[in-house]
Amino acid sequence: MTIRGSIGLSSGMSTVRLGLGNRNFVPPAGNMVANWAGAGTGGTSGLPDDWTATSVAGVTFSVLSRTPYKGGTIIEFQFAGTASAGGACFIRPASLLAVAAPGQVWRHRVFSEAVGVPSPSQMELRLHWSDAAQAFLSAGSIAGMGGAMAGPEIAPADSVAPAGAAYCRLFFYLLVNSGQSINLRYKVFAPTLRRIS
Repeated sequence: MTIRGSIGLSSGMSTVRLGLGNRNFVPPAGNMVANWAGAGTGGTSGLPDDWTATSVAGVTFSVLSRTPYKGGTIIEFQFAGTASAGGACFIRPASLLAVAAPGQVWRHRVFSEAVGVPSPSQMELRLHWSDAAQAFLSAGSIAGMGGAMAGPEIAPADSVAPAGAAYCRLFFYLLVNSGQSINLRYKVFAPTLRRIS
């Protein structure tokens, strides 16, 4: 018999996921990122289908490689250049607006590894809340995207939807200033976003 994925050990309200060597990754039930496995090249500049990248003036985004891994694909990407305007460099690994409501608790995760030293600083895994008109309300919990492909997952604290929240989205994100030299090169695998209560 072959076991694939991971073992969940439940204790009260929390679940611990244990990796199982080289076996295929199985996303948690309720994952809102439909293309967590990184299939296709229909996103921005060769990103997986339904993934989108946005940069600032003077900074170029590239997909450098796509490597099969544990039933999905490691995506290696880079933002590089000198920003001639301030703003955000980010990837959204799903175009969806996940329907949310005030007081709900959401969890976001990704396997991530920086290639070289990120400049000007490390990108973040973050969740954004928006209202019914899709206007930004606030960011949820944030964690730096260091780590290693072998795990553990980058795991911000769970996020509670604020008053007025109607949607949430997942991002790999960094706010940059005009004049900064940008070199953000990362490998990412298996982003997940799910409501846990």
